[in-house]
Amino acid sequence: MHTSSLDLLEKSELPPAQARAIFKVMEMELAASQSALATRADMAMEFALLRAEMAAEFAQFRAEMADEFAKFRKEIAAIHGELGNIPGKIEAGDARTQSRLAVWVLSCTLSQTVVLLGVIYFLFAHFVK
Repeated sequence: MHTSSLDLLEKSELPPAQARAIFKVMEMELAASQSALATRADMAMEFALLRAEMAAEFAQFRAEMADEFAKFRKEIAAIHGELGNIPGKIEAGDARTQSRLAVWVLSCTLSQTVVLLGVIYFLFAHFVK
């Protein structure tokens, strides 16, 4: 406020101490109201700070996501490596199973042949006389 405001308060037949007190209160209120109002420049500065902060957070987020994706890719590659060995194991197991199956089929065929020959011998020995 201006000194003319103080003069005006003193001329209104208020005691000088009271006029000065009112003047100080009015100055403080004016200063508080001016600091509470935001100007376009204040808003632009706040938006710029906010944009910078958001850009930094986003960059950090992207870096963290890149690290997580790299870990995920390594895990997938490890799983793929483990699964890559399974067909070889299955083929080795298949070869053993095939050989066991061949032995079993051969033994069954041989057993049936022996039983069939025994039945034929029995029939010829008792019925062909």
